[in-house]
Amino acid sequence: MSSGELPEAAGWDRLRRPVWLFDNVVKRHIYANDAALTLWGAECREEFLARDCSDQSDAVKARTQRILDDTANGEVISERWTFYPHGEPKPTKILASTHHLACGRAVILMEAEALQVDADQARSLEAFRHSPTVIGLFERDGRALFRNPAAYNTFGPGDLHLDKRYLNLSAAEDLLEGAWAGTPSSGLLRAMTLSGERWMHTSARKVVDPVTGGDALLWASQDVTAQIEAELSLAQTAERAENAEARERRLTELSHEMRTPLNTILGFAEILGRSAECPEQADRLERILASGRRLDDLVSGMLADDGTIPVDAPPRAEAEIELHATPAPLRILYADDHENNRMVVTAMLAAMGWECDTVNDGAEAVERVQNGEYDLVLMDIQMPNMDGVDATRAIRSMGGLAAQVPIIALTANTLETQLRRYRAAGMQDCLSKPVAMAALMQTVVAWGATETAVLMGDRIHQA
Repeated sequence: MSSGELPEAAGWDRLRRPVWLFDNVVKRHIYANDAALTLWGAECREEFLARDCSDQSDAVKARTQRILDDTANGEVISERWTFYPHGEPKPTKILASTHHLACGRAVILMEAEALQVDADQARSLEAFRHSPTVIGLFERDGRALFRNPAAYNTFGPGDLHLDKRYLNLSAAEDLLEGAWAGTPSSGLLRAMTLSGERWMHTSARKVVDPVTGGDALLWASQDVTAQIEAELSLAQTAERAENAEARERRLTELSHEMRTPLNTILGFAEILGRSAECPEQADRLERILASGRRLDDLVSGMLADDGTIPVDAPPRAEAEIELHATPAPLRILYADDHENNRMVVTAMLAAMGWECDTVNDGAEAVERVQNGEYDLVLMDIQMPNMDGVDATRAIRSMGGLAAQVPIIALTANTLETQLRRYRAAGMQDCLSKPVAMAALMQTVVAWGATETAVLMGDRIHQA
């Protein structure tokens, strides 16, 4: 820029203190006297003015914009900078103001004065300027005395107006009052920043302004939004898991309480219906069965997410089974704590000529399997002392032939999560209560027999 375009340059050229102009629009220096060239470590004026300053750090960009904002109305601000001409640190006092060119554009006028600063002071100043922590020093009325670049990048220009910065205003006010009362305070504040709403862990304490000797407020914040959001996500996940577990417990209790009596009603009705000789009695039993099955469907729909109870077993209920004579009857163990259930299932199996021993809980089932030879185990899930899942695990851990016995869950609890636990424990199949005789027979034949049955003309695969 020529002297004609900048009349003040003739006077500045004669000054011994460094003076220069910076245009923040084009990101270049547009004037520097000889003392400024020395301060900046420039070889010549042309080289200095040709420097492209668009690659400034975020801290420098924030500081430059803050200077423009703070001097826009004619104010002059004083700051301490450190220059590094030829790698040597040179602490400097800077006076900055806004200067208007002949064209009307505002640029920054810088005047510098060398300072003698001790090492700790110079290093602490640099640390404050480049720290990612938002740091500000304020008077009691909230007027800003100092803000580091991180504070400017976060909140922009302006003083400490809590009502404009924080959404949880009462928490911010409590923190402020505690600090001014002499108690260092900290808290989690929901801040409105230039980047939107952010969680800021903020601390405040009363300090002494080293320039005036009066009281000042040191206000420091760190953005902890990512951490808070991660914690909230974990809490929500845990809550969903807890809700899912509570729902499963409720459904399990309902299923057990509603299906256990249905199992008794439908089971005995089916047994009686198969042996009824009186047509009128057979018709009445069939009506009982139809009504009971309808009720069972309603219960199943009520207890599921999607209107159906998922049972992890092939659809065999409608299959026709042709039974042949067996070389030896199957020996079956049935574990269930409900007497009516044991009576129904035993009667169904006895109709096929199969032996069925019964026990009241999982611990007895483990003992019987260990001491006897069974072709199949039917295992209830909800039992005292030891449930069906733990009993299955214990049997599978025995070793030898006893550990290989097929185990079929016979339970009212058939949610998908429960079925996965049964499979993981070592159960081969699952029958849902109330159990139909055809389904029970087919499953027993499939897992417990050898040359015993034909299903729709095809062989049933063995376990």
